[in-house]
Parts: sequence; structure tokens; C-alpha cells
Amino acid sequence: MTTELEMDIAPESGKKSLDIGQILRAKRLSLALDERQVATELKLSIDSVYALEDGAFTRFRSATFARGYLKSYCRLLGLDHNPVLEAFDQQQLVKESHLRPVDNVQVQSSGRDPIFIIVSFIIIAIIGFVIFWWPSQSSEPEEAYAAAQQEQISEDNTQLEASEASSNLDSLAAAEDKSEPEPAELDSNVDFSELADTAATLAQGSGADVVTGLSAETIALLEDAGVDPEQVEEATREPEVAPVVQVETPEPAVASHDIVIQFSADCWTQIRDSSGRVLFSGVKTAGSSLELDGQAPYRVTLGYARGVSKFIYKGEAFDFSSYVRKDLARFELK
Repeated sequence: MTTELEMDIAPESGKKSLDIGQILRAKRLSLALDERQVATELKLSIDSVYALEDGAFTRFRSATFARGYLKSYCRLLGLDHNPVLEAFDQQQLVKESHLRPVDNVQVQSSGRDPIFIIVSFIIIAIIGFVIFWWPSQSSEPEEAYAAAQQEQISEDNTQLEASEASSNLDSLAAAEDKSEPEPAELDSNVDFSELADTAATLAQGSGADVVTGLSAETIALLEDAGVDPEQVEEATREPEVAPVVQVETPEPAVASHDIVIQFSADCWTQIRDSSGRVLFSGVKTAGSSLELDGQAPYRVTLGYARGVSKFIYKGEAFDFSSYVRKDLARFELK
């Protein structure tokens, strides 16, 4: 077996790489700060501060987090973060160089190999099992399902016939019980002039629920009493009222979330509600968004304010530029 070694070598930068940890430590000591003070200001653990000064960037979850912490550390110490971040990026490129063994020898399997024969036999047995046994098993559930469907249809038809028969019996019984009312005998002592006044009074008090037209029997009684039916009908007729059209007013749009933030660059973000509960605390990467709901007022801290492309509070854009100090924004939303 022959083996070749391929090595990817990163391009040389032409300059000596900076010792990032030594630079940070020296600047911190010159400012008379200890590790615990730095950890408190950056809201990191003291072990993370040790890792940054030792150059142990692999202890962090990703290179993006380590790069962000370095940038924040440089700002805290008053250092220019550009040379430090360039050195960090150069170190990451160097770490990507590695050795990869390449094996050019290909082992060809022989058809007489016992392992090859056993594996082939197992594969053929599985294929035969699937072809012959599976269709017979899958057909049984289909037959059972069809039988259950047929039984359900029969029960539905029986219930439908029973309900129709019951409704027919009820209609016949109601028809037998219903009888036409006998016409009332006309009293010869009825004062037909009072009848006309009563009809007009009832028509005026009943409103839209009374039919204004007079029946043939009423017209005959009025004519027999010497009253003009047209005058009675005219007195009972109500003027037409135009229908009232109700116009529906659209309901105002309701914001789906109290806080909506969109990010164009990596930004450390922390948001607390009125109870002091932390709704979110961490780094949001470029292109991501954050949607939160809680109890106002909210206390918001943005570690890199320029990384926020849009900030919406209760459905309206919020301008927090007046609260930004050296790319750090702290404000309260009521």
C-alpha cells in the first residue's frame, strides 16, 4: 500500500502575527484593572477572560463569538480593534492548514469472497420476502377497511329510512289534528262605524307588522255599514321608510409582537421586562431577527447599535439613536 501526503499551506502574510493575549493583558495591567472587573463589564465569566488573554479561542462556542468578545474587550481597554481582529483572522487561516492522507490503493472485491457471497444471499432473501410476503399482508387491511365501510353505509341507510318513516308519521298525525275553524256568526247588533275606527286604530299602532290591504270579508262588512273601504285603507297605510345602511368600520391592525428587531451585523442584545425577567440575552448574528412579548416597561441594551437595521415597538418604528454612546445603546420602552 502506497500513501501520499497532501498539505494545504496558508499564504504567508509577510509579517509576524501579533500576540493577542499579551496585548490585552498588558493594556489591562496598565489601566490597573483585574480580570474580575473586566468580566463584570463585558458580562462574561472570568474563565472567558482568562481564555482571551491566553489566546485559547477554541474554548468558545465558535470563532464568531470569540471575535465579538475580542472586539468588546478592545473597546473596553481603549485599543484599536482592527489590528487585533486582523491578527485573529490570520490565526484562524493558519489553523485550517492540515495534513490529509490519500490512499491510492483500491481493494477490488472478488466474486468468490465468502463475505461477498453471504451478503448477496441476505440481500436476495430480503428482496424475495418483500416481493411475496408484503403484498399479501397489505391486502388484508384493505379488505377489512372495505368491509367496515360497507357496514357503515348499511347502518346509515337504515337510520335514514327510520327517520323518514318517523317524520311521515308525525306529519300525518299533525294533519289529522288540524281542523279548519268554523266561520263566526255575524252579530246583527255590530256597529260598523266603530269597526272602521277600530281598523284604523289597529293599523296605526301595529306599524310594519300589519298588512294594510283589506280582505274581501272586511270590505263587504264596511260597504254594508255605509263606510268607504278606500278611505279606511288610506288611513291605515303607513309611509315607506328608507332602509338604514350600516357601514362597517375596519378594526385597527394589532401588532403581533411588542418588540421586533432585525439585525444587519452581529450584536449582543439583552432585554428585560418590568419584573426584571430576562427575555433574551446573547449575540444575534447578521440577517437574523428577534421577536419578543412581555410586560412593559422594557429595559433594552444593544452592545453594537449599528448592527440593528430596524427596531419596531408595538407596531411602530422606534428611533433609539439619541441613546447611543460609542456604539452602546441603553434605553427603556414604556
